[in-house]
Amino acid sequence: MANKKLKSPQSSQGKAREAQSVEKPAATDRDGQRTHANKPLVKRYKMIGSALLLAAFGIQMSQSKAASHDTEQLQAAELDARSHLKSLGYENLYYAEKLATGRENPADLYGAAANRTVGATAVMAVSDQPDETKKAYIRALQAAAAKVTDLDSFNAFMATLRAKQNESASANLTSLTDISNRAERLWWFYIVLYIAGSACVLRSQYLE
Repeated sequence: MANKKLKSPQSSQGKAREAQSVEKPAATDRDGQRTHANKPLVKRYKMIGSALLLAAFGIQMSQSKAASHDTEQLQAAELDARSHLKSLGYENLYYAEKLATGRENPADLYGAAANRTVGATAVMAVSDQPDETKKAYIRALQAAAAKVTDLDSFNAFMATLRAKQNESASANLTSLTDISNRAERLWWFYIVLYIAGSACVLRSQYLE
C-alpha cells in the first residue's frame, strides 16, 4: 500500500485538456454543418429583404415626386394670387382715371386681363388635368384676353374666365382628394415594406 503511486494534479489536468481538444473538433464540425445548412435560408432572407427595401425606396421616391408636385402647385397658387392683385390694381387705375377725367384707358383693362390670364394659366399648367384640357383652357383665356379693348370686352373676358374656372373646379377638387388618399396609402406601404425588409435582413445576419 505504501508503494502505491498517486496521480499528480498536472497529469490529470493534461488528460482533461486532451479530452477537451478531442471534443472541440466535433463541436466545430457541427457548427460548420449548421452554417452550411443555413446558407440557402440566409441567401433567401437576404434576397427577400433586399427586394422589400428596394420597393420601399421606390415608394419613398414616388412620395418625394408627389411632394415636389405639391410644391409646384403651391407656387402656382401664389403666382395666381399676386397676379390677381396686380389685375385689381389695373382695374382700379382704369376706374379712377375714368372717374377723374372721364376718359377710358383700354391699356389698363388689357393689363388687368393679362395678369389674370398669367395666374390662371400657371395654376392650370401644374394641375392634374389632361394635357388637352390644359391646352384648351389656356388657349381660351389667351384668346379672350387678346380681345380686350374696352369695358365690354373686358367683361366678356371675365365671363370666360369664370366659366372655365367653374368647369375645372370639380375636377381639380376630385384630383386633390385622390392625391391625398394615394399619399396616405403609399405611406403605409412604405412603412410595412421597410419593416418587413429590415426584419428579413436582420434574420439573415442572425443565421449566418
